[in-house]
Amino acid sequence: MMTMAGRLAGRTAVITGGGGGIGRAAAL
Repeated sequence: MMTMAGRLAGRTAVITGGGGGIGRAAAL
């Protein structure tokens, strides 16, 4: 669940162009 949420957050951060450290780290 955490991985899925992280991936979603990372994708949203990339699309929004915002700074999502946690989301970005999880996506990587």
